[in-house]
Amino acid sequence: MRKASGPTPSTVSASNLAAAAAAQRAPARHIDAVQFQAEYVRHQAERPGESPWETLADSELMHEVRLGLEQLLATRPAHPVAALATFLKERQAQRHETALQKAVIGGQQRLALEAKREAAAASATAT
Repeated sequence: MRKASGPTPSTVSASNLAAAAAAQRAPARHIDAVQFQAEYVRHQAERPGESPWETLADSELMHEVRLGLEQLLATRPAHPVAALATFLKERQAQRHETALQKAVIGGQQRLALEAKREAAAASATAT
């Protein structure tokens, strides 16, 4: 009886297969406003009535999972599922913090612009 060639089910884990598949995919691309608008119009034409936000959220989630799997491959933690969950929570917290920082900066810029406009209006009326 000949021995089967290739990996056996006991040597190939599901996480290794998922990580290998994720590594083969192209890296996630950032979508600018024009690309997003084109994707939105295309999505509405292909699937009327279905929300494109669900598709976008799914792709963002898959990108995060892919990053987590790459980290798992690099670190080989003792508890990979817990490590992936922790990684995803940390990424979510980072995104939330970044969004807050952008909102604060945007608010500061708006206040500075309003102050500049008021100063220009005051100097125009003074002359």
